[in-house]
Amino acid sequence: MTAQHCEAIYYQAQWREMNTCPLDSYFLLTQHTGFEQAGTALTRGYIAEWEIIDDRLYLCSVTTDPPASPNLIETLFPGCSKRVFAHWYSGVLVLPEGATLPYLHVGFAGQREKQRLLYLKKGVVTGSIIKESPPCLLRFMDI
Repeated sequence: MTAQHCEAIYYQAQWREMNTCPLDSYFLLTQHTGFEQAGTALTRGYIAEWEIIDDRLYLCSVTTDPPASPNLIETLFPGCSKRVFAHWYSGVLVLPEGATLPYLHVGFAGQREKQRLLYLKKGVVTGSIIKESPPCLLRFMDI
């Protein structure tokens, strides 16, 4: 499988990559069929931008290729034209950090040596840790 494009999140005053797709949880709850695959590097058919404000996760934008509509947030969440509180999402957000590891042809592109894990319950951050990448990935750095 081709490495997938990351989501983007504004966290601690900077834009970061995110290797989690919280919008997919919303699609499961609402039985939304999602979007057409936009090539092998974007099988989910969209890229979303997120932000965390006061420990709350917000969806800021959704884009597709080709563009599905001028404002997909309003299409997905009638009555909302800007950001949407992600109350539907409980789980872990994975934000890669540190040096980029050699490319592996799986998962998200740009695997890193560390990951910040943000734990959320109903859209609210409940905890955070930094975790080293699995040893199998770090071994490739010695080659």
